[in-house]
Amino acid sequence: MYYREDPDGSGELVPLSHDEMVADYWASGTEWPGALADLYVDFHVFSRVEFLVFRSRLSAAVFLARSTEATAERTQEVLTQGRKSIVGARHDSVFWDEGAALDHVDENLYALDEARAIACGAAAMTAVAALESLVDDVLSGVAPLAKSSGGLHQKMTRLLDRIGPPPEIRADVESAVKILRDRRNDYAHALTGSPWPPAQTGGTSRPHTKFDGETMSDTLFEVGSLAIWLEEQVERL
Repeated sequence: MYYREDPDGSGELVPLSHDEMVADYWASGTEWPGALADLYVDFHVFSRVEFLVFRSRLSAAVFLARSTEATAERTQEVLTQGRKSIVGARHDSVFWDEGAALDHVDENLYALDEARAIACGAAAMTAVAALESLVDDVLSGVAPLAKSSGGLHQKMTRLLDRIGPPPEIRADVESAVKILRDRRNDYAHALTGSPWPPAQTGGTSRPHTKFDGETMSDTLFEVGSLAIWLEEQVERL
């Protein structure tokens, strides 16, 4: 929750509307790194320690992606200007090769695109890892005898067994977790450099995740939404 001083001059703080919080969030940029998760948890105020730790890790993931993007933008501007200066330039050296010079710049621009994709994927997967760590922490509190082995899907299944949500809610949560699991697997696969999607059981392949700002944002919102729901359920146990 964000606040501002009451305009009536009383000196009291009044909460901002949701639209005002979103505007203030974007206006502050990376000024407050620890608050960068706020947008993706819909400005929810967590009260439990394990959820505060999760929020901090989610903020770190956002900071990573935004810092990389800011650096990439500056570098791209330099490279783009350099490319423009190459085209049609006159050089006295007989060794000057405009095509080779342009290829060199293009190789660097390609590397920049790769860095952006890797950063988006890393931020998204850091968020998924933060969710899995949160599920671990919650499980240790509500079901201390439950197994801690397995990945996010298995751990969430054990936690859902403990929470006991309605079937339709459980199906929605499991569907969201499956998407996150698939994206994490895709990212690990993408880092090997292979351009092909991972083969699925039965010889079929699903669409491969494209790691960009849109996928990252969607992942962060999904992770944030699940965390909010989990805290609400844990408070009822």
